[in-house]
Amino acid sequence: VISTRMFTLSLCLLSVQPSAPRIFDTEGREVKLNSPAGPFLEGHELFLSCQVTGGNPKPSLTWWYNGTILDGVIDSSRASFTTVNQLIINNTPRHFKGARFECRASSSENAGDIIREVPLTIFCKYISNKIKANTEEETDTFTGSILSLNVVAEDDGKDLVCRAHNPRFPGGSAEDRRQIHVACK
Repeated sequence: VISTRMFTLSLCLLSVQPSAPRIFDTEGREVKLNSPAGPFLEGHELFLSCQVTGGNPKPSLTWWYNGTILDGVIDSSRASFTTVNQLIINNTPRHFKGARFECRASSSENAGDIIREVPLTIFCKYISNKIKANTEEETDTFTGSILSLNVVAEDDGKDLVCRAHNPRFPGGSAEDRRQIHVACK
């Protein structure tokens, strides 16, 4: 006697999310949670590495800025338990000052992204240095001051020099000169 049996199987594909993303600088130091990465210099290279462990299937790992993907290339082998994405920006722009980058990891579209946000510290180059009369202003990217002079006849022909210097930025100084002209009665 031959009998036939029918079975119905339900298969559920299980996706396992990776660990929370960890971010490292060019020296291999971990950027702590809620701490800024950097400082980076405007016009110089910016390097950050985002790493996760685990995940099934192998997770995607992407870098984002203002809703735009910066880098989606995985820099580790498929066989590795750790997934790595190294972000390299050769010429750091000024508008990254105060920016927040995101590293997003996910093993499945259905599971959503695990996001690690990292604020950036950018030291900017000076743009210009001008002597202006009676001005004072300070913003995130500009500092100015008022100078009052009491000149005497002996100051005629001397130079007035305004010098700006940023010790955190290589070659970060500039100056503007004006010759003083004293008219006497």
